[in-house]
Amino acid sequence: MPGLNALATEAYDGLSTFSDRVHFLHVYVLEAHPMRPDVSPYSGDVWEVEGLSLIPQARTYERRREFAAMTRELLVPGQIQVIDALDLDDLVNPVWCTYGTAPNSTYVIGQDGVIRFAENWTDPEHVETALRELLEEGE
Repeated sequence: MPGLNALATEAYDGLSTFSDRVHFLHVYVLEAHPMRPDVSPYSGDVWEVEGLSLIPQARTYERRREFAAMTRELLVPGQIQVIDALDLDDLVNPVWCTYGTAPNSTYVIGQDGVIRFAENWTDPEHVETALRELLEEGE
């Protein structure tokens, strides 16, 4: 997150060329490395990682909201956090299922709703390049 936070800080502070044209949206989804005995959705097995496996897999939306609140402090001002549905109107992880079952992916989506850039494992430099290219198209 440090690299994305740096990009978002530049946008929020108006230091970048995309300060008033880009929104950073973080979607809180399934835990990649939940505490034992829960299994990772990526391996199907217990896959604890030291320093990351701090909470169990949420089984209700209320618990997911509680866990998401713990990560909100990692975001810099100007970023938006939303929570993937879990048991709301019978929806189960619709964002995670629709955009790809990855724990750290990034999508740059134009105002027209077209995905202009997608990456399964976020590299902030790639994201910045994609943002700049998208904004140059619109000028």
